[in-house]
This record gives sequence, C-alpha cells and structure tokens, in this order.
Amino acid sequence: MLKNRMRLFSRLCLMVSITICGCSSDSSSSDIDPEEDPTVGTTEEKPYEITSAEDLIQLASDVNSCKSYAGVYFKMTTDIVLNEGNAAEWGTTPPTNIWVPIGKKNDITACPFSGTFDGDGHTISGLYFNDTNAYAGLFGVVYSGRVKNMGLINSYINARYAVGSIVGYNFESVVEKVYNEASVSATSQYVGGLVGVNVNGSIIQESYNSGNVNGSFTAGGIAGSNNASEIKNVFNKGNVSASKINVGGIAGENVQGASITNCYLIATIVNGDSTRNAGTIVGTKASSATVVNCYYDNFISTLADTLAEGKSTSEMKVSGFVQTLNNGTDVWKWVSKKNGGYPSFSWME
Repeated sequence: MLKNRMRLFSRLCLMVSITICGCSSDSSSSDIDPEEDPTVGTTEEKPYEITSAEDLIQLASDVNSCKSYAGVYFKMTTDIVLNEGNAAEWGTTPPTNIWVPIGKKNDITACPFSGTFDGDGHTISGLYFNDTNAYAGLFGVVYSGRVKNMGLINSYINARYAVGSIVGYNFESVVEKVYNEASVSATSQYVGGLVGVNVNGSIIQESYNSGNVNGSFTAGGIAGSNNASEIKNVFNKGNVSASKINVGGIAGENVQGASITNCYLIATIVNGDSTRNAGTIVGTKASSATVVNCYYDNFISTLADTLAEGKSTSEMKVSGFVQTLNNGTDVWKWVSKKNGGYPSFSWME
C-alpha cells in the first residue's frame, strides 16, 4: 500500500481551496510514527518514491481528499503501466482500469496537487479517461506545483473541457521536460497536447507533444489556453483540429500578456470554420500577448501565419536551425538521426 511505501504524513499536507476569485489555504497536522524518517519527502534528494501503479492511484486518492502535498517531493522509480493493450482501440472498447486524475476542481472549491512530481525519465502508459467531467489528464488540477521529467504513452484521454495529457488545469505551476504521445480530446473547449489551461504565471518549457489533439474550440498542440503565462522551448508534431474556432499548433489562445517563445510546429492544423481564428502557432492572440522566434514546416502545414516563419523541411533539419531556436541559450540540440532530424532537447538523448 502507498501508505506504507511512501509514509504520507498529514503533517506534510496543505489543504488548498481555489475559488473563481482566488485561493485560500488551511493546514493541519497529526502524530508522526517515530519509526518513520520524518525527512523523507521534504527535499528533492530524498523524495517519496512512486514504485507502482498502486502508488500512483493512492496519490490520486490522497490529493482528491484534499491533501495537496505542498512542498513535498515525489519521484517515480520505474515505468508504470495502468492498463495493457492498444489505446487506439479504447474509444470503442474500454480497458479495465479507469484513471482518476490527480487533483480535482468544481464550481466552488478545488483539491489540487501542490507538490513536485518527478518522473525521473520514466513513462506512464495505459492511462484511460473517457468522461463528461472537466479538468482531466494525468493531473486534473495543479496549483503552485511542478511536474517534470516524464512521458505519457499509449493512453486515451477524452473529457469535457480543461483537458491535457499531463495537466488539465495548470495554475501558478511549472510543467517541464515532459512529452506526450497519447491522443487527447475535449467535447467542449480548452484542450492541449500537454496542458488544457495554462494560467496565472504558469510555465511550460522544454517539452513536446506528438499526440493528436481534437476539440470543439480553443485547441492547441501544447496548451489549449495560455493565459497570463509562458510557453517556451517547445515543439509539436501532433495534428490539431477544432470543429469551431481557436485552433493553433502550439496554443488555441494566447491572451492576457501571455508569451510563446522558441518553438516550432511540424503538424497539420484543421479548423471547422476555416475563416475564424486558426494559426500554425496560435488560433487567437490578444494584443498584450507575444509570439517570438517560432517556426513551422511549410511543407507539412500550408496554413500561412504572420506570427511565425515558415521554413522548408531541409531548412529545419540542420544544426543552424538549432542555433536559431536557442537564441543565445543551450536548450536545443541537433542529432541528424534523432527526432527525424528536427531539433530536440538534451534530455531526449
């Protein structure tokens, strides 16, 4: 059981409530087992270990009971399989185990995850969620937390809105060095390959998506909505479609002073209403928001975009393009036989 493996003490739990207007918090403590090490989970060097699917399920149960684990560190020690089988078939034939996202939100309050979750380079596969609920993904709601160093593969996610493979609703939080290969869809709005809603100073960085994304409106390859937040050093190679409006290769919308920098797209964009809000990088952008140093393969995507520069496939598969993306940093790498010859990240090597 997770209680024994991870020693999840309630003294480390912060109960956080998020309302439409803001956030409030309350904390409580309880006696500590003297035989347990009270320092476990308090530092990145000494985290609680996620060693199995059962551990991951128990973490979701704890957080959804409003134990946010603010300031607590978790690390995966192995790849985790939630369901066996081929996720491409789960739209019609569901697997046995249905995922419950870590962190939840309703119209009044929320029980978010507020700790640090480190995948340590491992993958989670077989995640299945197909429901009319909102705030869906591996994590439903993250508030003042961090999710990093992991991949989601062979999975199926479909919900109503605020849907992302890694995080549904990312509030004042960081998602970094993650990737997704699963299909992600929403029957309504705010669906992204990695994050559904990236809001209020949140950051998505050094990450990529290769799963297809589909929604009614406000759909993006990385995030559905990038609102007063940052997306930087990302790429998307998953096709993105919306039956109505606001569809972009990186974000469906980029608003309220949000920024997108150092990115590229190698996928197609399909908009049901082709005359309204579709772009290779963003579907719609507020005047206060920015898109800087972003590119797209104009052989794959024929949708013209004044916010980004179209390049030929050969122009994007050279080391010089990596220097352009890095823009004075050392985030991007190029290996001719890696990532199909397109730029990648050092952590992918």
